[in-house]
Amino acid sequence: LKSPLSGLGSCECIYIVPELQKPLLRSGEVQSKGPHSKAERYRISAFSPAIPSSAAERRILEMERYRPWLVHWLEDNEDFAVYLFTVRKMELSVCTLKSIEHKTGWLPHRAYFNYTKHIGAAGAPLAKEVMLNEKVLKEASPEQIFAFESNPKSRAMYREHGIRSREITCPEDIPTREQVLKPRREIEGELIERIGEVIRKRQTATGDEAKALAKERIRLRERLMSFAGVTMDEAIAMSSIEIDGKVIEY
Repeated sequence: LKSPLSGLGSCECIYIVPELQKPLLRSGEVQSKGPHSKAERYRISAFSPAIPSSAAERRILEMERYRPWLVHWLEDNEDFAVYLFTVRKMELSVCTLKSIEHKTGWLPHRAYFNYTKHIGAAGAPLAKEVMLNEKVLKEASPEQIFAFESNPKSRAMYREHGIRSREITCPEDIPTREQVLKPRREIEGELIERIGEVIRKRQTATGDEAKALAKERIRLRERLMSFAGVTMDEAIAMSSIEIDGKVIEY
């Protein structure tokens, strides 16, 4: 889910592998303050339809739109536990969730709005790291998490925690269920093996075949970066092979 409204903070989703995650509330639980303030929790379904009380709320209710193909994917994979993390302010939480529910008929299992001191796009990685540590990593391991994230610095933060993440801009960017459920190490091994096969074929290929193999190698390394959560330099180092005593990277 992504907000087109500048200055309000975007909505991002984190997915937890279903078999390894305990059941979650389906009503869109919101954490309104710090990590232990249970008395401050509430459920969005308990509220009457949101009435805008500020210009920001009015913009959300009247202008904000959500990607239907992503909502459909979430509905089709309802056994996945979905956490929505956003740097949007806490005071916009009820309005935002009501907007999502009204326009899509869907809500995440849990939604965490920014209760940290880190604000804006620059503060997004720090805010999400605080919420990740306090909310998710106490219940799930990094191997169980797959993040959909548009901010490259936030993706780098997830990578440091061993969490797979990728930017979702079109339906083709959405991973398959198999890709979400597979352990990171298994994904790494399969991609590295395929890259090695491409490199070997390219040693004897010429012309258009060589160009096609070069593009395929780049594509596979980009997938390795995305699904295994590594940098390009790491992907190159991981997928280099040795032929006749020489290390071949390209």
